[in-house]
Amino acid sequence: MANKTRMLLFDLDGTLIQYPSSKFQSTWDAVGVAAGVEKEFEDNLEKFYEHSHLWNQWAKEDAELLKGKDFNEVKRKVMELIVYSPGVEELFNTLSGKYQKGILSNGLGFVANELCQNFGLGFYMADELSVKEGKFTGEVVAGMPNRDKTKGLEMICDKYQVEPQQICYVGDHENDLVVFKEVGKAVAFNPKTEEVREKAHYVISDFKELLKIIE
Repeated sequence: MANKTRMLLFDLDGTLIQYPSSKFQSTWDAVGVAAGVEKEFEDNLEKFYEHSHLWNQWAKEDAELLKGKDFNEVKRKVMELIVYSPGVEELFNTLSGKYQKGILSNGLGFVANELCQNFGLGFYMADELSVKEGKFTGEVVAGMPNRDKTKGLEMICDKYQVEPQQICYVGDHENDLVVFKEVGKAVAFNPKTEEVREKAHYVISDFKELLKIIE
């Protein structure tokens, strides 16, 4: 019984939500579009994407481009761009009151928080953009040390007193592989690479399929 699933943990971008106009289905990309700095964000993507050891700097430079922009206006535009992945709403309605549920993401906290509020998820760990007097300050606080999901997973397990083998984690991209290695059930939603598909224990294309995996 020790390894029975107790927690459902989800990636955000490209997993729970989609941004059809975004190359990487990223909340960061969506913020760039909403704030009118899409070109600059794309330039940073080209500069940093292949260099994971510089991703903290990438987030810092993107955040600086937002300085002085109105938070509520950007948030409104970002939320209008969101498309929930197939079966997400049905899954959380069915699982209301069951399991510990949360988000582990290198995406943006204000979007993750919105999903937590809408669907009754208990927590999220994601990047936070600093806001003061309704404006972005140009600063970012990483959701986990060095934006490393392994560290994020450790912090979640410690805080919520759960073992990695008791977690079912759903992700879609290469940065989820470090979590796949640790958890009891690794689920790839519409995997973006063949390696993600191969390393997952299960592959789904609709979140309603997750019900058969966990119950």
